Amino acid sequence: RGLHPVFWALYYGERYAGVTVHHLSKGLDSGSIVYQRRVAVRRRDSVAILYDRIISQSLPLVGKLMRAAQRGRLPSRPQGTSGSSYFSKVTDDHYRIDWRQPARVLESRVYSAPSMFFFEIAGQRAHLTDAEARPRVSSAEHGTVLRLDHRGALVAAGQGALRIENVVIDGVATPAGNLGLRRGDRV
Repeated sequence: RGLHPVFWALYYGERYAGVTVHHLSKGLDSGSIVYQRRVAVRRRDSVAILYDRIISQSLPLVGKLMRAAQRGRLPSRPQGTSGSSYFSKVTDDHYRIDWRQPARVLESRVYSAPSMFFFEIAGQRAHLTDAEARPRVSSAEHGTVLRLDHRGALVAAGQGALRIENVVIDGVATPAGNLGLRRGDRV
């Protein structure tokens, strides 16, 4: 419930997103359910791609809704509060990489909004354009650079590690290998 449900589904690594047609009520998105459509989240979905897929898969609900309304018989089943959640607008802090999170969640976040998620290095924001979750090969603390080469860096996450090849700093794209990082640095 609330603002930006597609963003939040990707942010939290949900396996499904979707759409609910519901009756209006005094509460926020809490009216009785008329129809629902569940849509699978795919690896590396962006907000735009998933939103478009949800819209295209929910279009048949419009005709179904119109026919039911013409007959004067809209379905209605109560929307329970168990398991529901409310999310507000997305803030800048939501885009800061939290290296304590599992690498697969961080990968999903980066692809959900390319060039929006960032970490700081030398007082500048390095916005990630790509990321790949990898099995963790070290017991180093989260946020520690594990490996580095001319193309990129492997950084320890809460579970696994995240391979980063490209970042954007001040609007300029650069390989993560050019950031001046060293093995053992914390980002």
